[in-house]
Amino acid sequence: MDKPDPAVVAADMEQRGDMFEEGVFNDQQIEERWAMLAGKYAETYAKLLENVDVTKLEITGSDEWLYTEFRALFPDLRVDILDMHSLKTEENKAKWRPFLDGLKGKVAQHDTGALVRVFAKGRSDVGNLELVPRGQFYCIEVARIKEGVYTK
Repeated sequence: MDKPDPAVVAADMEQRGDMFEEGVFNDQQIEERWAMLAGKYAETYAKLLENVDVTKLEITGSDEWLYTEFRALFPDLRVDILDMHSLKTEENKAKWRPFLDGLKGKVAQHDTGALVRVFAKGRSDVGNLELVPRGQFYCIEVARIKEGVYTK
C-alpha cells in the first residue's frame, strides 16, 4: 500500500495537538504514531470481542459488501491463522493495493494502521500481533466473524 501524503498526515496530527519541530517530519514518526493508535484500537477491539455476541457484530457498516469483495479477491485466504509471509508477497500486495484504495469513501479509516491477531483465538499480545492497513484488518475480521472463527 502506498504511504499517505506526509503533508496531509502532518496537518492531521498537528490539528490533534501533535507538533513537529519546525515542520520536520519523517516516516518513523508516522509509523510510531500509527503503532500507538493501532495498539489502543487493538485493546478496544479485544474487549469488544469478549463482551458482545460476535455473531451480531458489524464493524464497518458495510460488512456484507466488504466480505463479498474480499472473498472474491482472496477466496482461499485462511483467516483463522494468518500466513503473514503470504499476505505480504508481491503478488498479494498487487491485489491488496487497488482493493484497499477502492475503500476510500466506503470504509472509514481504511488507510490507517491496525494490529491484527495472527492466531484469531490467540491473545492480543506482541507475539500474536502484526501491523497492517486497517482496511486489511477489517476484511480479515469481518471474514472471521462471518465464517464463525470466533464461535467454533
